[in-house]
Amino acid sequence: MTKEESIQRLKNGHKRFLQVINSLSPKQIVSQKVLGNWTTKDVIAHLLAWNWEQLKAVDKILTNHKPEWWGQDETVFNQKEINKRANCGLDKILKEFDDSFDALVLRINSLSERDWYYEASEKGSDSKAINIDSMFGYTYQGEDHEGGHAKQIEKVIKK
Repeated sequence: MTKEESIQRLKNGHKRFLQVINSLSPKQIVSQKVLGNWTTKDVIAHLLAWNWEQLKAVDKILTNHKPEWWGQDETVFNQKEINKRANCGLDKILKEFDDSFDALVLRINSLSERDWYYEASEKGSDSKAINIDSMFGYTYQGEDHEGGHAKQIEKVIKK
């Protein structure tokens, strides 16, 4: 997938996610469970944490290092990031969500074509670990990450 296609895919998923959360009341966002014990606010915290993590991962890859999360159990990271933001107000979470998304898109957009297809190898090994373009091809519920969570939240809300 080209850089431009990936950016558009991310923007489409973000727009869809924003449409879903904008259709909810603040009370629904902070109290209604939509994914196990997670509220929509928790899902937002999860998504913004991954936006920041992906941003850091780009620089790791470009310096020939694996992102810290590569090959790790993501549930621990997810819960830590949700817990870190548990006492934050909804406005603060939404602002950080927008900031993280904007920063990620800006960083992706700044990559050269060579950087976009750059493949990182494990330190001291010839085996390829991950490349940037494939990192942004992640799918969830048949959509990009945010679009997949939007779909998931819609299903719960419509019940």
